[in-house]
Amino acid sequence: MMPQLSPRGRLIRDAVIYTPIFALCLAVLLFMIAGVIDRAPVALVLLVIVTFLFGYQSIQSLRDLVAEPETVEGPVLRRWTKRDAFVAKSYYVAVNKAIFRIPVDAYMDTIVGDTVRIVAYPHTGTVVEVERLKREEKPAPEEAPEPEARPATGRMRTLRTARATPSARRQRDADEPGGRDTARKDEGEL
Repeated sequence: MMPQLSPRGRLIRDAVIYTPIFALCLAVLLFMIAGVIDRAPVALVLLVIVTFLFGYQSIQSLRDLVAEPETVEGPVLRRWTKRDAFVAKSYYVAVNKAIFRIPVDAYMDTIVGDTVRIVAYPHTGTVVEVERLKREEKPAPEEAPEPEARPATGRMRTLRTARATPSARRQRDADEPGGRDTARKDEGEL
């Protein structure tokens, strides 16, 4: 298990991982465009996409390394969990049209409707601190009146009737003087 990194440590880790890959992809892309490397159209398109994705992560991490964390305050609009790469479970909340990945402790402490203060880096959304300010108390539900009993219809009537009434065979056996039920009672007496 990996040790927990501080928010600043996560930014540094992301910058160290994504920046060299971005630089390598960008260099290969430029060589392909210049004609130094044979440029297959499919490979060129794939390389443009990969370069954009790694570049975005790299640039956002580098921008947050020089920026100060900002404070966002507001109600939790939505909360959910997601498995990242089928291994690690991450916890997310949406506050003021922004999505933040928060620690599990803060996730368990908040519910939808709570007012929270989140201190996070502005470009990557890396959370520094989560604080619940106010929990919206819901009034106790009033006693609901008992619903009126309505006669069953359709399939429910068939099922209820089948359980509530004996079958015709049982009824016939019970009515006959030497029927099955009488024979069972006689056997029990012996």
